Amino acid sequence: MSLPPITGGVLAGGAGQRMGGADKGLLPWRGAPLVRHVLDALRPQCSELLISANRNLDAYAGFGVPVLSDIEGEGPLAGLAALLGGARTPWLLCVPCDAPLLPVDLGAALLRRALDAGRPACLLGDEAGLHP
Repeated sequence: MSLPPITGGVLAGGAGQRMGGADKGLLPWRGAPLVRHVLDALRPQCSELLISANRNLDAYAGFGVPVLSDIEGEGPLAGLAALLGGARTPWLLCVPCDAPLLPVDLGAALLRRALDAGRPACLLGDEAGLHP
């Protein structure tokens, strides 16, 4: 079965409260900003990429991906709303900017699950593991 196109959306609008106010997506990890690793993981899985941010917009634009401004202080739902409004495909794979080790088949796996179930799919993870 051929899968429909997916927009990859990166949430990069947090206040960085647990990081001393630092912009998490721009923090270095393994020689590159976290957001670079996330974009590289999404690129082969998605037909388009977007970043939602509320500060350092020019820095994020430097990654060559459209940056959508969300409303600072309104939380991740503001970023999700910005990504949904900017996506040009019917499917959005939304991930945080500080998840550099995304599975190479995350988009396809979630999309297959969503199509089989007839509804959107979600994969949540925490220290206890993954929760489909």
